[in-house]
Amino acid sequence: MADDNTPGHQVVNEVPSSDVERSESEGSSRNGDDDDELDPRIEENLEILNAASEQVNRLEKELSEVRLTIHETLNESGQKLTALMNSHKKAIARVKPFYQARYEARRAHIANQKATKRFEKAISMHKGAMESVAAAEQNFVPQREATVSFDATSVEMLNQANDRFAESEKEKVAAQEEHRKTADIFEEARQRVRMLQNKLKSSIEKSKYEMWGVCSICLLSIVVDSVRMLYKKTIC
Repeated sequence: MADDNTPGHQVVNEVPSSDVERSESEGSSRNGDDDDELDPRIEENLEILNAASEQVNRLEKELSEVRLTIHETLNESGQKLTALMNSHKKAIARVKPFYQARYEARRAHIANQKATKRFEKAISMHKGAMESVAAAEQNFVPQREATVSFDATSVEMLNQANDRFAESEKEKVAAQEEHRKTADIFEEARQRVRMLQNKLKSSIEKSKYEMWGVCSICLLSIVVDSVRMLYKKTIC
């Protein structure tokens, strides 16, 4: 009969299965607790996301309300405009050419003012470019008996100054031509206004009490067009 303490044989103490199961259960429970705990950074980002979602929903609701208001305003303004046109047909027919001419003259005046500013700016730039060329050319003027220095830096400065001068010259010519054209258009528009004012003087005087309706139509028409443009931009 073999001895249990003989070398080559090891004694293994068996662990009760109940203890093993309990240990595994505790381990899995601890792992579950670790999984349930979220990273604080994740919680913070979730809060930010929720707040942003609420803000987006609020802005979408406001946008829908604004679109509805614009749509209702367009319909209401269109009805008022139609009513005014029907109630002031005669006054509109009599003085419409005069007010149309005034509108065109106002637009021509604005265009002429813009052209004037462009021309003044071009003159200033042209003058500055001329001064830059003159300053750059000084580097090539002999000082007493000293020889002229044609270093690369001076040549580059002169070339750049000449380029700016050429560009300013083109801009000056273009701005001057635009200023001349807009001035002619504005003068023609002013003459037409004066001519229609003299021609329709009696009609304007007779319909002066109806002019409020005519002016309201013009203003309302402008407002309606502006709102329509804004509405088209918001639905894009």
